[in-house]
Amino acid sequence: MGSRARYHQRPEVAVFFELRLGICQARSTTRARAHPVPQDVVCELRQMTSTDELLAPRD
Repeated sequence: MGSRARYHQRPEVAVFFELRLGICQARSTTRARAHPVPQDVVCELRQMTSTDELLAPRD
């Protein structure tokens, strides 16, 4: 994303949507794709995202 932003001379921006684990799991199982994301992967990725860390101001 950074290289594309630099190319277009625009700032990098991230949008973060925090969803409850149950919603993430339900959406994964009803995906249009033939292979939904395994539940253990959804749980692992959800645990890796810490709202406090992601939303903290950077120095």
